[in-house]
Amino acid sequence: MHEALDELPEGKVVEHIRSVLVAPGALPKRDEQMVRLERHAKDLVASHATAEGRKILHRYATWHLLRRLRRRSRGREITHYQLTVARQHLRAAVYLLNWLESQNLTLATCRQTGLERWMTSDDVRLRQGAPRRSPMRSA
Repeated sequence: MHEALDELPEGKVVEHIRSVLVAPGALPKRDEQMVRLERHAKDLVASHATAEGRKILHRYATWHLLRRLRRRSRGREITHYQLTVARQHLRAAVYLLNWLESQNLTLATCRQTGLERWMTSDDVRLRQGAPRRSPMRSA
């Protein structure tokens, strides 16, 4: 049943219906923040312009962010803060891949000087999106 509700457009009505069904046990409880993060990661990966970028983002999201967050949460629901920070990390990865492409670089060809240029770029979004703290820690 969660899957059927997931097919509907996100919004307050769907959230309310889900909570009404979860409260008496008609639907099993699940970590909605993690589901939102998984959906966000999937959409972000799918929207990237290049196949190589999609592959890199998928690996990063699946094997680094999501896996690590699940391990650290130890079965507890993730917090809104953890969701927000993980999204920031994903955006930073997208910004970095886009910047590398604009510089005719790849992750394999980029060196320390390239990363330093990216971090000191005038494009403020790059620095704001760059992770400062692990998304795995609770607020």
